[in-house]
Amino acid sequence: MNRAGAYVNNITGNATYQSFQPAPLPPESLELNSDSVQLLIEANRELAKLNTAASLIPSTDLFVSMYVRKEALMTSQIEGTQCTLDDILDPDMDTNVNLDVGDVVNYVNAAQYAIIHMQELPLCNRLLRETHAILMAGVRGQEKNPGEFRRSQNWIGPAGCTLKDARYIPPNVEDMNEAMPALEKYMNEDKRYDCGYIEAVVICAEHMNLKILCG
Repeated sequence: MNRAGAYVNNITGNATYQSFQPAPLPPESLELNSDSVQLLIEANRELAKLNTAASLIPSTDLFVSMYVRKEALMTSQIEGTQCTLDDILDPDMDTNVNLDVGDVVNYVNAAQYAIIHMQELPLCNRLLRETHAILMAGVRGQEKNPGEFRRSQNWIGPAGCTLKDARYIPPNVEDMNEAMPALEKYMNEDKRYDCGYIEAVVICAEHMNLKILCG
């Protein structure tokens, strides 16, 4: 097992496959050497610049709204969604029957929901599930229990591929159910290190992203 985790065998015989198992949280040790401290200082400096720039924007709500739309579009296009910025800026986009546009509309609504509710909730499993429910409402995949963590193994690969041909196999259900409460606790319990929160978010993004977790 490396710092991020390891691959473990599942089932036996011809049906065996390997899924990713995240390393336990918290890490056995968290060492801040001179390089990591310097990076944290630089990151905080850049955040200060960002806060200053944000204070000069006439309407931060409008800026965030437009940025969320652009980000939703770019994320969806990575997944093969056929949609343009003009579609997203259409005032009637909420009633657009184009399924691809519907996917991006949900991305926008889910992101806005998360932004608003993070003012009253920490980054937690409840917020992830509620955001996922909005993300999958009324679009392709809505039959896969929106707003709940998955109950079966999934995988990433070409259309029609099997577990044996998958490019990546996320944690099995048992490992996921153990890892998610540990991740939530790690992100929110220990505030001694700025990098603890950042590291947890990176682990979540790389190995257990929202769609992978919730199916």
